[in-house]
Amino acid sequence: MAQMRGAFPFPGTAPQINGNPGIVALPPGRIYNVPGGEFLVIPGQQTVLEYWDSQNQLWRGTQVYQGQVEQISSDGTNYRLVNLSGIIVAGSITNAGSGGVNGIGPVQTGSTITFPASPTGIASDQAQGYVIVGGTVAAPTVLQAGSGFLIPPIVCCDPPPLGGIQATFTATITAGGGLNTISQVNPGAGYTSVPQFYIIPQFQNYNAAPRFPGDTAIPVQQGTNWAPGLIHPNHLWNGSPYQGNVPPNLTTAALLTLPTAVGGSGTLTGVVVTYYGAGYTGATGATATLGGTSLGAAAVSNVFSYCLTGTSVTGAGTGYIVGAPAVTTLGLVTSSNDNNLFTPRPGRGVVTNANGTFTIEDPGFGIQKSAAIGIGGGSITTLATVPAASLGGITDFSVLQAMVQ
Repeated sequence: MAQMRGAFPFPGTAPQINGNPGIVALPPGRIYNVPGGEFLVIPGQQTVLEYWDSQNQLWRGTQVYQGQVEQISSDGTNYRLVNLSGIIVAGSITNAGSGGVNGIGPVQTGSTITFPASPTGIASDQAQGYVIVGGTVAAPTVLQAGSGFLIPPIVCCDPPPLGGIQATFTATITAGGGLNTISQVNPGAGYTSVPQFYIIPQFQNYNAAPRFPGDTAIPVQQGTNWAPGLIHPNHLWNGSPYQGNVPPNLTTAALLTLPTAVGGSGTLTGVVVTYYGAGYTGATGATATLGGTSLGAAAVSNVFSYCLTGTSVTGAGTGYIVGAPAVTTLGLVTSSNDNNLFTPRPGRGVVTNANGTFTIEDPGFGIQKSAAIGIGGGSITTLATVPAASLGGITDFSVLQAMVQ
């Protein structure tokens, strides 16, 4: 039988709004900690189900969205629902500065970051976070290509010290199945030394299965049930199941040349938001304030998560066709790290006049800055934009159904 347990006692009455049990209503930026027990969860259109990543000490989104049902087992502390509209979700470094002290957080770096106060006027609604100085990781180069890879393998490295940002990479292969190039996706932040790199081969299709009736089963590498691809032992971890991928002649195995040192010394390399805040709108200040140890001209632009508010949006466009669909852009901000909290969704509606005003059918999700209004017919000569006053957060409703066995 499912047990009710955990640090948060099960409420005497189920979460509800207007007398409907099992409904969790969250204003912009607010958090609901799921009590202990077994639950079916359906997040609202602005709400994300997050879980606590105990290894990296941060909250991660589950990628469960509006209308999707997720079964969870909560201990009262490991799951929460968060209304991610009207918040600050990350910081984008617009100038890395110089002269800082390498490290993670205010104690090590002597540097602080202060986000704008929330328009709610409540001190506890102000977003919080910390900065990282130095410790980036460059992409390795391919010294030996190896052979036998069916599709590009996963190339990854060890994580930084607690509180840092993981460096990530992608690989390509040659037509003959050898490792070709390694490209950097995220340089990471907070590394104190060059991490160990690993190569993990992947199957193109389900292992040893025919792809269609009459097809020959895909052969597996002799002696293993792992994807083929020759790997140098330098890129395996202790206890790796890919020991069978190491050839007798190591000159035929995929081998990388690692960077000689970590980069970014003395510069701002990461901004981590530990609390998203609440009640932010499009009129909120766009930059954060850095303090403490000098980072020169370092600067950070806030990355917000907004949706459309109000019943209509007035732009300054021309040539829109009344009755045509209208879809906003996402106003995405580059050079930010949001721990994969969500996948943004544009707002949409129906155009009501030639200037681009439209009625809202979907307020969107994760809009990061002023957004343009597109589609709207084929004769647009000037794009309309969403005014700052029409970006913010809205109260959202999720379903939380306790399970009984």
